[in-house]
Amino acid sequence: MAQLSYAFVDSAPTSSTTQPRHPEVSPFVLESVSSSNSASQLTSVKKKRKVQHRTSQPCCFCGAMETNLSRHITTVHHKETEVTEVLKQPAVVRNAKLSEFRKRGMMKYNENIMKRKEADCLKLYQRQRISKCGDDDLVICSACKGCYSATFFYRHRKLCSTISSIVPQKAPVGLMSSVHSDIPEEFTMEVLARFYKDDVGEFCRNDPVLVKFGAKLYEKTKQNPEKCGGVKKSTMQNMRRLGYLFFEFQNQCRALAEQTEKPSSIVDMLSRRRFESLQKAIKAYTLADTDEMKAGLKHHVFYLVLKFAKHQKVVYLIEENDDKAKEVENFIDVLNLNSKDLLGDSLYKLHKSRQTLLRKPQEILHEDDVAKVKEYTVKRVRTIMSDHYSGWDPQRFAELRGLVVSRLTLYNARRGVDPARLLMSEWKEGEKGTWFDAKRMQKNECCGCKTIF
Repeated sequence: MAQLSYAFVDSAPTSSTTQPRHPEVSPFVLESVSSSNSASQLTSVKKKRKVQHRTSQPCCFCGAMETNLSRHITTVHHKETEVTEVLKQPAVVRNAKLSEFRKRGMMKYNENIMKRKEADCLKLYQRQRISKCGDDDLVICSACKGCYSATFFYRHRKLCSTISSIVPQKAPVGLMSSVHSDIPEEFTMEVLARFYKDDVGEFCRNDPVLVKFGAKLYEKTKQNPEKCGGVKKSTMQNMRRLGYLFFEFQNQCRALAEQTEKPSSIVDMLSRRRFESLQKAIKAYTLADTDEMKAGLKHHVFYLVLKFAKHQKVVYLIEENDDKAKEVENFIDVLNLNSKDLLGDSLYKLHKSRQTLLRKPQEILHEDDVAKVKEYTVKRVRTIMSDHYSGWDPQRFAELRGLVVSRLTLYNARRGVDPARLLMSEWKEGEKGTWFDAKRMQKNECCGCKTIF
């Protein structure tokens, strides 16, 4: 450092305008002192900086935890076939493949952690980014199989969707357990991953019997691909209703003093010995907040339990467990014999609402309201079709389809389901006249009949 020379002034200037702020110290001394203070502040800031260490990540080949995983793979495992081919690629492709190796190593490491079934295993999971807000949820990308924090997945989905052929979706880390090993991946991502994170949702994901029953219901999408969306919603609805019913069934079993065993699985509902608890659970679950019975829900829950019992009977027969299959068959007989006691009030309420309440004149729409709906529908359709500059997106197409189908349903007394499922190929065939009978058109020579056809 350069030595500073301090110059003191012997006499102060006579003029008050030129008098410095510190008469005993020269301006050069003040500038030197300020520069030394700023230098000391910079050194103190450097001292306060914390050294950030890189987190260790698992290797997909040997399982070792390394801070510089790319260097470890290229030096230690350079004889591997995959690594040898990667090293011959350009830098962009090589970095992308090394990123895939890192994700694969995290996936294997998290699968081993999942097998431990520890209470605090969430802190041990490996992920791409760690949230600073505290404990975050770990999710898995369905496209690249990477492990990410739930708070960063939205950012990752934008990047992953540009290089992936499918739409990336997140799945909770709990879906990697052995319960879902035999379950199709489509059912896991479309149904199990979309349950709410509550007690019922976690039960629907983790109960093996309920998961297999839901997978069986979801197989209907292969029978009719056009109803894929409706089948997915109905599957999730049925699983959640069985989950709510099981929780209520547990409460009813605790209330009975003679039954000390707590039901642990949903199969425990299919027991003749606990039929009284199941009957009370169905009645308690189908009560509204105003202590009025939900007739439609009660009717649906009864036949849902019956369908679940038949499915479980088939499972036991396939497993050659004849004793449990016979027990479930006896439960089905008991359930059918008590159907009138369970469904008598709900059937009466449903028939009464159909015959009396819905046919009252007060339930009929006013003509003024119908005219307003028609005016809005026609005006909105013309507005959408006259706009030639806006592009067609799914939201705009769904709105136009809803307007057309509602007009067919309300004013022409037609069913709106079939027009809503109309495909472009079927529309083009209709324009070509494929669906018209040519012989019948030739017989009707009058213009009026041709116009009708």
